[in-house]
Amino acid sequence: MSDLHWTFNAIRPEQPEFRERIIATLERFYELTGGAIDESGATYTAFPNYWRGYLPHRTELGTGSLAIRAHQSSRDTWEYRAISHDVTNGESMEVRFGTRDDRFRTVLGAWTVNVTNGTGDRYRSFRAEGRLDKDGGRALLDVNGKRLVLGEVSVELPLTASYCLFHIVPRIDNAVDFAVLDELQRLRFPRRISSVGSCTLEPAGAIRGFCVHGRGAEPSYWWVDRHGTVAVVAGTFRTYVIAEPNAHSGNDS
Repeated sequence: MSDLHWTFNAIRPEQPEFRERIIATLERFYELTGGAIDESGATYTAFPNYWRGYLPHRTELGTGSLAIRAHQSSRDTWEYRAISHDVTNGESMEVRFGTRDDRFRTVLGAWTVNVTNGTGDRYRSFRAEGRLDKDGGRALLDVNGKRLVLGEVSVELPLTASYCLFHIVPRIDNAVDFAVLDELQRLRFPRRISSVGSCTLEPAGAIRGFCVHGRGAEPSYWWVDRHGTVAVVAGTFRTYVIAEPNAHSGNDS
């Protein structure tokens, strides 16, 4: 029996099946792929770290999903599309943005955020458009006709997006400061990636752990398998477990 590392062990009396659901999700993925996937990304199932039966009609523990889709649009750039669904609040979000082909996947140009809400409340949707100013130092976000300044970051500090961490965490093996656009709506810096050791988690096998942390941000824990694939990501309230690879390159509309 595989013991869950403390960084993503959310087994509690109200959700004793947490471990079994995590392992079952990983087993399906590794049976399908063997663990080796390309850089087009994957879909992750979200599991709650705290469960209070707020959705008594649901029999499954998963409370949403996150799909990361990426394709190399030119020799020097990548295009990303990320789609998330959260059944606890009814929100679905889609973001699109471009990056450089560097180790931090540095954000380029403009980006869009589209959110819809399916709960039937008066709040149905919102759209935001973001960009870096001409000097690249300020991150701006236009929401409902209002321009918000998310913050200013030194041009010497690499600026990435939280969705790119699935690609950059396995490659950053030393403590280097960088800035993150969290869900492309909040600017967090400085952030740093630090090792938290290794463990064995079947069927992923030996996995390496990393913590993404920094001032003004909750830490998150990233576990990478021998293929360089992020298998598990644990935050304060949710744990994401890899569920399936992308069926195509992600170059879709």
